[in-house]
Amino acid sequence: MIGADHVMEVSVLRKNLIRWALLLAASFIFAAAASAAPLSKKRATAVILYDVDSGQHYSSLSVWNYYGGAVYERSGAYAQGAALATETIRSELLRCGFKVVGDKITAGIIKAQSRPAGAGNVRQLSRAFGVSQYIDGSVQVLDTVRNDLGSFSGAAAVMVHGYDGSGRAIFSDAVTARAVGATADEAEINAVRQAARQIAEKLTGVSSNPDAADGGMYVWAYGISSLQTARSVLNACKSVYGVTSANIKSYEGDTAVLGVYGHFNVSELQQAIVDKVPYARITETNDHTIYVNIR
Repeated sequence: MIGADHVMEVSVLRKNLIRWALLLAASFIFAAAASAAPLSKKRATAVILYDVDSGQHYSSLSVWNYYGGAVYERSGAYAQGAALATETIRSELLRCGFKVVGDKITAGIIKAQSRPAGAGNVRQLSRAFGVSQYIDGSVQVLDTVRNDLGSFSGAAAVMVHGYDGSGRAIFSDAVTARAVGATADEAEINAVRQAARQIAEKLTGVSSNPDAADGGMYVWAYGISSLQTARSVLNACKSVYGVTSANIKSYEGDTAVLGVYGHFNVSELQQAIVDKVPYARITETNDHTIYVNIR
């Protein structure tokens, strides 16, 4: 005969098991919600960033082409990076399957709103232009310096806020990125693009390097004098243990972008490039990209 004490122990055990199961389920639900992208793919999204110069003046009007598309210009000592950052984020959203409003609507919003909007303005703009999600913020290109290898290192800061159509805040973040280039302008452009891509990663929940999940990395090589030099970088990458494949994604001017795939040691990849490519120097490395200068 089962005693009352035993029945009580079984009942308590069952309650504890149910409690732990509920807690575990809740933790999975919370984790899934935390990792989800803050934007809905099905809602029309506007992306508009504004330049900030030393006087904190917003000046995107001077860099947006109202006939469609973004342009990159300079104004005094401060590069105008907002149009480039806007187009980079829009491109990443589209690549990941998000619905993004076109150039005509974007240009119309910029004409109506010459600086980042508050919640009240977002509601008005959303109704006027048929926008369900609104991303705005600011871009500032920081000082560009020449390094010891003769190339330039640029930096850019991108700060972004996201709202739904009612003006409710759904996202807020800021990123500062550094990048190198053969010229000061190129370094600034690369820094703006890199910061914008990092913001896009947070908006979409998808890496800006589509091969990162498979152990992939980009190699940006500057100072490429010929296709033969680009191929020497490619062959150096292929020589590393764990690299399953590599290819030249683009080659324009003196810059080549390579994709390297597999599960390999990044330090060994860097060393192979330095050892096998004459005059190659690693100038910078981040989670997804190795920057190489060949001089």
